[in-house]
Amino acid sequence: KPQDAYQASKAGVCALSKSLAMQLAGERIRSNAICPGMALTPLQARWDTEEKRAAVADYTPLGRIGTPQDMANAALFLLSDAASYITGIELAVDGGLLMRM
Repeated sequence: KPQDAYQASKAGVCALSKSLAMQLAGERIRSNAICPGMALTPLQARWDTEEKRAAVADYTPLGRIGTPQDMANAALFLLSDAASYITGIELAVDGGLLMRM
């Protein structure tokens, strides 16, 4: 099934984040985007079979499917002082899936 609208919305979020990073940098306000990979959430329940989980985990370079906590950890890092010099990035939290593209 075509996912044009979904893909366009993802690109729009990344573009908006970069635009905000430029606009707000002078006020020391940072803007970053988290690009999540597959994660075990209720939304993903439709593909949640043992076979599909195993296939996704096997395809993911880190060998597992992400969790909501993985996404939260990325957000907490970007919000922390440890990321005080980071703005305008797209952080892939995907277990390395982008390397396959």
